Amino acid sequence: MIIENKYFLFALANCGIMTNNIARKFYKMHHKTLNQMLQNDILINKGNLLLYGKVSTIYVLSEKTKNLIRKYGKAPYKTNTSQLEHDYLLLKSYSSLPIKVQLTWINETELKELYSNTATTDGVFILDNKKIGIEVLTSNYTNEMIEKKFKFAAKECDKLITMNTSDIRI
Repeated sequence: MIIENKYFLFALANCGIMTNNIARKFYKMHHKTLNQMLQNDILINKGNLLLYGKVSTIYVLSEKTKNLIRKYGKAPYKTNTSQLEHDYLLLKSYSSLPIKVQLTWINETELKELYSNTATTDGVFILDNKKIGIEVLTSNYTNEMIEKKFKFAAKECDKLITMNTSDIRI
């Protein structure tokens, strides 16, 4: 079950969360498969949470699955439900990329390891031999935080995509 759904699990590892609608739309995951993953301790259901004014079921990786993903050299993105809209926009952007581009994604947790815990973007991926940074801004970010993230992108990326959680509706 893990191997045949690896791209789905990589999405969770890179973005922290998954919703039913994105699981179905981008990864062809149906309710039955999600329930099997819950029963097999691959996923955890964080519950029905408010996301952009709508109730959405939110899934995260179990510790067992995070440990398995670490064995394959991937550090799972650190998430928490207080930044749900941020992580949802990140997930939606990631999931809309072709699989071959998704496979180049380096998430923020990994970037912090690579760049010694400096401020980084939320992710970096390769498209047409260019390093593209992606940053989802929230109202909680200070100008200093934003400036540090932009400075990282200017130094380490060829381009930067930014989004703001307050500008998006689902």
